[in-house]
Formats: sequence, structure tokens, C-alpha cells
Amino acid sequence: EAIRQVSRGNYVIGSQVMTPREIKRWLAKEFERFGVIPGEREEKFVPLSPREMEILLLVCRGLSNKEIAYSLGISHQTVKNHMTSILRKLDVEDRTQAAVYALRRGWVRLQDTTGDLSYD
Repeated sequence: EAIRQVSRGNYVIGSQVMTPREIKRWLAKEFERFGVIPGEREEKFVPLSPREMEILLLVCRGLSNKEIAYSLGISHQTVKNHMTSILRKLDVEDRTQAAVYALRRGWVRLQDTTGDLSYD
């Protein structure tokens, strides 16, 4: 069923099916929950999928792959697969470089010295 939903253009998060409009609202709420708002220098084109961006934001918060998997209700291997895709798309070597890439492009920004991130 999940494959059919995705083939129709919907997103499957855990056991929940969401339309593109619903996923945008859900992501906005999740970004707010994690204290993330878009950066001031945000690029118009972000080569990452919404899920990859969500994972990258959690990487920027310092979460490990296991912690990200638990937080999102997905497998550790799925997180690793997404990380491989993120690194390839951003043409970087590791998760630290990916986080720096996102920060420099304004996709995320440090809110204060505690390391909280925000996403406009």
C-alpha cells in the first residue's frame, strides 16, 4: 500500500499517508518543534528531498544515525541510505561537511551559542 501511495505522489511517514500539501505543513511543524527556521541566505534550489532535508536538519542538531532513525520511526539502514544520497547530492565527504554546507547556504542557521538551529 505504501508503494502505491508514493507512486501517486503522496508521502508515507511511519504509518501515515500525506499529500504534498500535508507534508509541507507537517515539516513546518517539525522544523518548529526542533527550533529550526529557514536561513536568511536560503538558496531557491535545494537538491534534497523533504525527507533528506529533514535528516540533514537532525544531523545539524548533532543526532547520530541511530538517533535519527528512532526519532523518525525508520530503520537505521534507511537513514544510512538517505545520508549516502545527501552526501552524493551535496558532493561532500561526510556528515560534518554536509552540515557546514547547509549552514553556509542558509538552509539552517545557529540560533545561539547552545547550538540550537532555526529554519525560516
